[in-house]
Amino acid sequence: MAGYFQGELAGKKIKAKGRHLMLKTHHMEMAKNFFNKYGDWTMILARFMPIRPFVCYLCGVSGMDKRWFMLFNIIGSALWSVSVIMCGYFFGKIIPEEHIDILIIPILIVIILVACLPIAYKLYFKRKDFF
Repeated sequence: MAGYFQGELAGKKIKAKGRHLMLKTHHMEMAKNFFNKYGDWTMILARFMPIRPFVCYLCGVSGMDKRWFMLFNIIGSALWSVSVIMCGYFFGKIIPEEHIDILIIPILIVIILVACLPIAYKLYFKRKDFF
């Protein structure tokens, strides 16, 4: 919720000044159009990705309705919590306790690599418009 309110404050500054930090008016309009079209699914899916804090901020910047933000934030949180608990339960049954020390580092490396794939893709294939 704090990210949403920070974004909402930044949205007001963008409207007043035309820019705030690195965000400009056309960025705010792009965010508003995106969240009008995909805001609900973005809030739910962002829980499963390392971009969640930025999505909350952008929801505030775009002026997404607070009630819808909270609803989809709660739905995404519930789905994320249940999925993490279920993964822990099932992987706890599959991986023997005596081998966890050997497997933890490779598992963390795979998680980090998968999280970095979108950035690597963007850097490699679309270098000119990365920022």
